Amino acid sequence: MNKFIKSLIYMFLIPISLLGQTNEGYPELKKYSNFGFTFGGALFANPKIVPITGQYTLKPIPIPSYSFGISINIPIKFPWSIETGIFMLHEPSIFAKLNLPNEELVGLGSSDFEYEAKQYIMYTVSLPLLLKYHIKTTDKSFFNFQMGLKVMYLISNFAEEEVIVFDTDTSGYTLLSIYTESPEENFIGSFFYGIGYSYALKNCLITTSLNHIVNFQNTNNGYYGITNLVNSSDSYGKYNLSGNYFSLNLNFQFLSKKYRKEQKLQRKKTEIQI
Repeated sequence: MNKFIKSLIYMFLIPISLLGQTNEGYPELKKYSNFGFTFGGALFANPKIVPITGQYTLKPIPIPSYSFGISINIPIKFPWSIETGIFMLHEPSIFAKLNLPNEELVGLGSSDFEYEAKQYIMYTVSLPLLLKYHIKTTDKSFFNFQMGLKVMYLISNFAEEEVIVFDTDTSGYTLLSIYTESPEENFIGSFFYGIGYSYALKNCLITTSLNHIVNFQNTNNGYYGITNLVNSSDSYGKYNLSGNYFSLNLNFQFLSKKYRKEQKLQRKKTEIQI
């Protein structure tokens, strides 16, 4: 894993030497800054729930989230560019649902039991390095394909979820417990690919991108237990969350300072001529 991180660091240094180059193939894009602001939504893959023993198990539920950050798009050679930046992602930890029939319960009335566990860890920081191929579709719009790698820093953490049922005012029992923790490695690598569409407005280049991120290892591993049932033995199993997700983002790149200065000079020349 350390070799992978070192390789990524070297790869992130490459774009620095390319900042001075321009995209001669698409002069329309030269007037916009290489820096952009990004935000969007994410939908994570369902956790992998593996029953080990017992009659009952958890059911996965959809995991929505969001991200935001700063992008750097660097033209290198028509029609290619490199995109990097720094992004924050609201990372999930526990997302699962439990359904139990009423005859298995004590102290919960006459209805069946239904419970959804939803927890997020924290914000993770990630650095992508993407190679993008652009295709001009109209005078103001561009389509692109992108592929690359991403490294994410994940602070060591754990998450717990517990459901305690009180059958009397003073006596209770644990019905459900879930525990997950992050891997020992704080850096997690990912494979990143997707498509995008850009539209050039007067003062801003707006890019919509749909991406799929696949991690090289899980972001959370743990277990669950369903205990103290009336008619059935305890149920146990594994709970693993890959951290893979689809993202739909919007990126905004505004006019560069250099282009704004050129516009002012052009207006002054026009006024003088008039």
